Amino acid sequence: ALSGVATMPQDPYTVYLSAKQLQGLDESLSGGNFGGIGVYIEQLKDGRIFVLPIKGLPAAGAGMKPGEIVVSVDGKSVKGKTLDAVEQLIRGPQGTVVRLTTHPYKSAGKTRTYSIVRQIIHVPTVYAKRENGYEYVRLSDFGQTSYDEVRKALLDGKAHHVKGYILDLRDNGGGLVE
Repeated sequence: ALSGVATMPQDPYTVYLSAKQLQGLDESLSGGNFGGIGVYIEQLKDGRIFVLPIKGLPAAGAGMKPGEIVVSVDGKSVKGKTLDAVEQLIRGPQGTVVRLTTHPYKSAGKTRTYSIVRQIIHVPTVYAKRENGYEYVRLSDFGQTSYDEVRKALLDGKAHHVKGYILDLRDNGGGLVE
């Protein structure tokens, strides 16, 4: 009922969050720190689960390629499952192994299986790179660690004498603003 009331204003930014969803949002905004494999995960419009490994974390270390579609987790199909349900299958206690079967975004016939040891994950809110003499800084949301991450990226650009900065806030869902 509360979810229905929250959708009445027809404002895409007004939503009702269950206790479990709120916990997930709090984890995200505090920088993660949960047992996982280190991937950005989203659900595409067609329902498929899309993952991007985060550099330096277990999924990338296991050889996972950027832009894969999850087929199954520990032998359980993810077809028809919600994003939250798939996240819960992937997450688990530190030191345990999760097995993901995936395929490249554009090649459904070429499946790959990864056995990945879960670690305590800190999900960064900033992705930064230097390109053509500019420092590109993408801020995905405003979390507890965002200030320090943006500052580090800007100082890194300054140390490399960049010509300028690009601050990318596209698809930033907001977060903690203090």
